[in-house]
Amino acid sequence: MTNDCCVKHCSKRSTRDLGISYHRIPAVIFNNGSKIRELTAKRRRLWIAQINRKTITDKTVKPWTRVCSRHFVNGKPAEFYQDDAPSWIPTLHLGYKSKSASTDVDRFKRKQKRQQQRQGHYHNVHADDSDDTTDSDASVSDVEGDADYGLDEVASDLQQSVAQEVHTDFTISYLEAMESELQILRTENLTLRMKLNAATMSDDSFFCNEDGSRDDEKVKYYTGLPSFLTLAALVSFLTPHISSGPRSITSKFQQVLIVLTRLRLNLPGHVVADLFRISDNSVSRIFLKVLDVMYVRMMPLISWPDRESLRRTMPFNFKPDFGNKVTVIIDCFEIFIETPSNLLARAQTWSSYKHHNTIKYLIGITPQGVVSFISEGWGGRTSDKWVTENSTFLDNLLPGDLVLADRGFNINDSVGLMCAEVRIPAFIKGKKQLSAFDVESTRKIAHVRIHVERVIGNIIQKYAIIDSTIPITMLTCAEGATTTTLDQIVTVSCALVTICPSVVPFD
Repeated sequence: MTNDCCVKHCSKRSTRDLGISYHRIPAVIFNNGSKIRELTAKRRRLWIAQINRKTITDKTVKPWTRVCSRHFVNGKPAEFYQDDAPSWIPTLHLGYKSKSASTDVDRFKRKQKRQQQRQGHYHNVHADDSDDTTDSDASVSDVEGDADYGLDEVASDLQQSVAQEVHTDFTISYLEAMESELQILRTENLTLRMKLNAATMSDDSFFCNEDGSRDDEKVKYYTGLPSFLTLAALVSFLTPHISSGPRSITSKFQQVLIVLTRLRLNLPGHVVADLFRISDNSVSRIFLKVLDVMYVRMMPLISWPDRESLRRTMPFNFKPDFGNKVTVIIDCFEIFIETPSNLLARAQTWSSYKHHNTIKYLIGITPQGVVSFISEGWGGRTSDKWVTENSTFLDNLLPGDLVLADRGFNINDSVGLMCAEVRIPAFIKGKKQLSAFDVESTRKIAHVRIHVERVIGNIIQKYAIIDSTIPITMLTCAEGATTTTLDQIVTVSCALVTICPSVVPFD
């Protein structure tokens, strides 16, 4: 911004004349007492009077009106309380004939010298315990010693001395008031910062109550995890593999929290950006990067248990009807996706059951309710039997294993090749009604097979992103990746549910 001097016949400009400072016409201070208000108002009037231009009055002064430093005796204006200083108002090179500034400077220097002499004499008088006339004699001798010193100047100097002492007291009070106000503002600023951190996910204090304790309900709402202790354990498990340089705007804890929050609440990117005070692009980049780390690190949590572990932990409601033979309960669930523009992809993903374009996943759980298998995604048109036989599910079966499934899983032959057995509810096709044996057998299977549907419902309810319509961009593999973003989301969601308490009762 260019500054010009407003004094008549002064052509100084900040873009051309270097080494010159420019100063605003002082404003009136209203909030520090009547005396300071009167002093600053007097100074403002004198400045405008010294500038002496018809276009510059108290009401027409603009914020950009400036006076350059060459019009002040000391090269810059004095403070507002130094009303006896020569540079309290502009006095030099004003463009018209005015009172000589050298007289003010000489008078100011003489006054300072007399004050120093008086202070020294005052201390000498009290040190010698002499009478009070000594001070007056010294004052008279000081006056007589100055040939230019008149009675009017004596009265004026005395008034200025008293005013200076009063202004000094005002200055001390003003500084003390400013220091007190500054301390109050600092305390308020600290309080507001703490409240802001509590309102945004800047650190783990977001999950703290007012008394400092951990709020597990808030952890459950934003992440789906049962407690803060579980969240801390998960973060410590993932952070060694998450990159975060010195110039990173988010911590590793925040990066994990961004992914969990998006999976849990399916919030739009700009809402997550507001929660963490970062940009939308940063949210998208962090989500994909950390999701890939979580997929690699948490995929081993979805593992096929050994037979001995299954037998030792078999729930009681399985034992009367199936003994210890049940290894896995399987089912398929579908996730809505956007309609693809490619006609072939549109046909492959159309689900006649959901009447929507979907991606289908095969899931298997143990009798204890733990996810032990999750397949890659298939088009919604693919049958349950095809998904089961063409995924890696059959490779996990051992001779003697028992698989529980729904009616759509006509996989007796493929499971039989693994020397295992599959049980599905009886069909009524070709029969008037089911026999008593089939009815009882179907009831027993349905009684325990319902657990897989409860687990699927828990996953979809806990992580809302799966229950939404997935964009087509998530059905492609990122650069250098071998799995789609949706496959990673489903796998990570199943792994997160695995580390939560089971929905299947043990008794």
